[in-house]
Amino acid sequence: MSDESPCVKTPKGIEEVERRTWRLPMRTRQVLIMIDGKRDRAMLSAMFPGDALPGILQTLLDEGFVRPLQPAAPAAGAQAAPSKARPVAAPADTGERFRMAQNFMANTVRAFIGVAGSSLIDRIDACEDLASLRQHFQAWREAIQLSSDGRKELATLENKLAALLS
Repeated sequence: MSDESPCVKTPKGIEEVERRTWRLPMRTRQVLIMIDGKRDRAMLSAMFPGDALPGILQTLLDEGFVRPLQPAAPAAGAQAAPSKARPVAAPADTGERFRMAQNFMANTVRAFIGVAGSSLIDRIDACEDLASLRQHFQAWREAIQLSSDGRKELATLENKLAALLS
């Protein structure tokens, strides 16, 4: 990860944040949570001072939890598919569901489409409630279908998102 190139979570990274499937160490998980496609290494270094950050970022890249936002040669396992774990119940709090759904939609577009999905990500980020996010569901679905990996994971991703949007 270069200083100028932010990373985004892969489906494996999103699943780890949602379910703790891989039981990452606390500091590694904290860094993973803060990776959002906007923060570069310098911003993360300010949030996580010390010598461990470069190693943590490299581990997240090598193990396929994140990938560079800019197209680059894929790291081994960077597109690892999430396991067939049971669905997670959506939080009862509407505000929390909105934030989770908004983050999920934006991160999956970043992970599967990259910079080509930036206008959709901007529209998703501009939403202020679940109703406005629902209006972008079809555009989100069509964007995910543009990638072969997205097509493979679409049913699982739709189920996760539907639980949050309902």
